[in-house]
Amino acid sequence: MAEVCVITGGGSGMGLAAAKFMPVEKIIVISGRTVSKLEGAAEELRKEGHTVYCQSCDTSDRESVRKLAEFAKSLGTIRNVINSAGLSPNMADGVNVLKVSSKNQILGALGASGMKIEANITPQKIKKRLSMLSAKKPKTGCNI
Repeated sequence: MAEVCVITGGGSGMGLAAAKFMPVEKIIVISGRTVSKLEGAAEELRKEGHTVYCQSCDTSDRESVRKLAEFAKSLGTIRNVINSAGLSPNMADGVNVLKVSSKNQILGALGASGMKIEANITPQKIKKRLSMLSAKKPKTGCNI
């Protein structure tokens, strides 16, 4: 059975960069909210010899993530999940950054699809992360 790597936020940035490091023998599923961005990234990866599928997905919506997991599962055995989707503190308030970026959303939905995944998200870690995000002041320019 084929091995599959699922990458959220795979249309650009770190997600796309991670996809380029995957072996060409592995099927890659890139997901994100902007289909045109995904299609451009998929074309770039195909030129490098990768087998790539695009799937629209909003990682803050469990049903959307469940559909992504089911699609990826239909292609083979899911061996990797790279969650690079999200917002930075410069893009939204702390609550929305946590809602979109939290591993809890994607891991919970993938686990519900039958995959064995352990997430070490605790209420204490969420509270700590929220307090750190709300303490940060918005910056201008690029953060690298």
